[in-house]
Order: sequence, then C-alpha cells, then structure tokens
Amino acid sequence: MLEYKSPENSLSIDDFYKTQGYALLYKGLGKRVNEIPLEELTVSIFRHAYPREMFRSLEQSGLHVSEDTPGVYRIAGMLNVPTQVVVTSRLPKGEYSAFKALAKDAAKEDIIKLLELAESGDPQMINYVQAVMQVSIVVNEQTITEIKEAGIMPEAVRRVFKEEFQKERAEGRAEGRAEGRAEQAKEFYDRLIADNMPEEKARALAFG
Repeated sequence: MLEYKSPENSLSIDDFYKTQGYALLYKGLGKRVNEIPLEELTVSIFRHAYPREMFRSLEQSGLHVSEDTPGVYRIAGMLNVPTQVVVTSRLPKGEYSAFKALAKDAAKEDIIKLLELAESGDPQMINYVQAVMQVSIVVNEQTITEIKEAGIMPEAVRRVFKEEFQKERAEGRAEGRAEGRAEQAKEFYDRLIADNMPEEKARALAFG
C-alpha cells in the first residue's frame, strides 16, 4: 500500500496510523478467509521533507526508526504491517528515479528515467508509470511540459501521454480550422469594404 503526501501536506503520527488502518482494512476485504495474507502486505509512505516530529513521536511510543538505505526509513516494533517512510529529498542522486519523480521540482532526468520504464511494453509497468505520473504532473507541470516540447521524448512518453496527445492534436486541428475561417471572413470583409459597402453591413455579412 502506497501513501503519497504532497509537499504542501504535513505527515503526522495520526497520518502514520491511518495508513496502518487502511492496510488492515484492505486485508479484511478478501472474498474468502485469508485471501489477502497479512504477511504479504507492506506500507510505503512518501514525503519530500524529513518528518522529524513524526519520527520523534514514533520513537517515544516505543517504535524504532532506522535508515537502512539513504532516504528510506524502516519502522520496526509493534506493527501489524511492515512500514517504511521514503523521504524523496534524501534519496541518492541517480537512483530511485520513480520515487524522485513524485517530489516537487523533480529533476528532468528522473522523470525521463521513470517514463523509460514503460518501454518494456509490460501493461503492469505502463500502468505503474501512469499512476506515478498522475501525481508527478501536479507538482512538476513545467518540467513535464518542457520534456514534451523538447521533441526528444522516448516512445514511453508518447505511450503514457497518448490520450493527452490525441486530445491536443484534436484541439489543434479545431483551432486551426477556426483560425482559417476567421481569416477567410476577414478577407471577405476587406473586399466588401473595398467595394464601398457600408462597414456595418459588411461586418454583418462577413462575421455574421
């Protein structure tokens, strides 16, 4: 189970235990007894900034916080579901691009690396990339726009944004047709004025 906190949102001790509750609720949603084994569940919480107060509260309650990998903090103790907190601002440079793409002001290189994961053609991987990008687009709109406009996008980018590209092309064609009609109307108006037609009448005939 993944929980993403946007840079504008806090991450408190209550938020932490809510994710535990969500995971246990999900375990109980199986259609048959133990269809979702507890040992197969994990919780990952993503946040850009280091949640100092939350970690302090966890340790005061008897849990142990350890940084097994730079930027990845494992929470151990009396928990039903193994949990880790990923602080994207502390992840090593050049690694964990998928995680870093979730952060605000993510590096262009990390976003492109994420998109390239879809090049395998694996439907699950494509769905994964799409899910991450739905979050990344919100906090990295300008960077993603630059990637699209650069004209060097890999096939993965086009696949992930296929529907958006199709929509943009359709809007572009519609805008082009509208501009063409406006230009024709202006030329017709100019000819009517050149033929000494009153301006009000010429405007009505040309522009409706």
